[in-house]
Amino acid sequence: MPDDEIRGLEFGTVDKPTLETLRHDAGKLRDIVSSDDVTGPAAFAAAKVDLGEAARLTPELGEGLRIGGDGDKLGAGLGKLGELTANARVERLLNQAREKVAQGKHHTAISLIDQVLAIDATAAVAVGLKAVCVCAIGEFERALDLLDTARELATDAETALAVSTTRVECEQTITDAVCGKAQSLIDDDALADALTLLDRYLHRLPDSLPMRYFHAGALVMSGRFTDARASLDIALRTATGENAEIFRSMRARIQLLLYGPQIDKARERLRVGDPKGAIRYLEQCPAEVREFEDVELLWNYAHERHADRALLRFVGRKRMNQAGAARLEPEALESLLIWLFTEELEAGRAALDENQYRQACAQYAAAERIDDRCYAVAYWYAIAGLLLCRSPETPLAECETLLVEAGARAKKAAQEPERHKSAEEVAAIIERDLADVRLVIQVSHLIRRFNTEVTSLSRRGVRDHYELRQIRRRFEGIRSQATVLHRRCKQGTHTAQQLEELVQAINNVLA
Repeated sequence: MPDDEIRGLEFGTVDKPTLETLRHDAGKLRDIVSSDDVTGPAAFAAAKVDLGEAARLTPELGEGLRIGGDGDKLGAGLGKLGELTANARVERLLNQAREKVAQGKHHTAISLIDQVLAIDATAAVAVGLKAVCVCAIGEFERALDLLDTARELATDAETALAVSTTRVECEQTITDAVCGKAQSLIDDDALADALTLLDRYLHRLPDSLPMRYFHAGALVMSGRFTDARASLDIALRTATGENAEIFRSMRARIQLLLYGPQIDKARERLRVGDPKGAIRYLEQCPAEVREFEDVELLWNYAHERHADRALLRFVGRKRMNQAGAARLEPEALESLLIWLFTEELEAGRAALDENQYRQACAQYAAAERIDDRCYAVAYWYAIAGLLLCRSPETPLAECETLLVEAGARAKKAAQEPERHKSAEEVAAIIERDLADVRLVIQVSHLIRRFNTEVTSLSRRGVRDHYELRQIRRRFEGIRSQATVLHRRCKQGTHTAQQLEELVQAINNVLA
């Protein structure tokens, strides 16, 4: 290269800076850039770069969009920019959808969410929100499908937690709605429709305890005890705490229904006086059924009756101990006997309502022959006996015996605390009636004696003074007894009038 060209690249001699001009320019430079960063990139902009479009760029995450460089990097940056713009629109649409959900405008919210899914079909939060809307308008199965999709699309822990929370809320809504509909169907005796509804949703929500409870109840009411027990077994796999206790209690009751035939046969054997046969039927029931309160009472009672038949007391006690049975407390015994004598008690009450007192007494007597310790039977038997005595069809001679027995039964019934007052009132009425009956019987006896004496006197006559005194003494004895009985009678009663007439007749004879 020629020397003059080389020299043209240098500063001219006129423009060469002096020390003073450098100091002056350096002072100006400090006003813009600190002395520590004079040589840094912030001090001078790159040459020949137009920064006019920089204001239109959106800040980005990561490495950022670098101006300059090759075309691949620029394309990636622009793609990232488009993604951020789409994300902003998605967020705006989701916020609008949430507002519509809060306002109860679920169909509008679904339209907004569909726009989100058109932008990003993998947005798990949007799918979950759509499930909420679909659930709110009653499309439960579609909502469950959307929740399944949202769970699959959730890629991070935060989104998965949000989807899980949404699912819990939707499942609760679905459970409440399905259980309400099922209960309505059960109340209307539409058991088949209720089971169809519950089966459909239990297939999707097998761990829903409320639906499982209604399902088991509908099966029990349909007589499908085995299926109901299987449904409860599924519920017990997940139920805990108080929920588990509720399902275990229901399962025990279903077990009781399953073994109802054995229990009924045991009851029948006890009614015919065969406690050993009753024990054999109860032994066919599993231990959990025998632990049920009513069955346990029946088990203890059967062993008690069987032990009482033993010739030696210690043998009976040994049998009970081996079977783990115990004698029943009075209250428990009364409860069991009322259940055992249900037919007799109901038939007796029906007979009393129809004024068939003798038939009622026959029903209660049949129960007494099985076991005479039932206070309820004694109470109603006493009332039936009292009413039978007051019936005009009952002979007077039978009334006294009936009232004596009725009085004893009323006193026995008064031993039960619940019937004490009413049984004592019945006993007092029986005592009064018994006194009246005995008075009538005595009056009738006196009248018969008087008639016998008068008939004998008219037939035989009086042969001597000795016989006359004897006849007179007998009439005076009848009159004396009639006077005593008259004092016990109420004035104006039929019995009192009879005694007055009797005394007057005796006076006429003696005169």
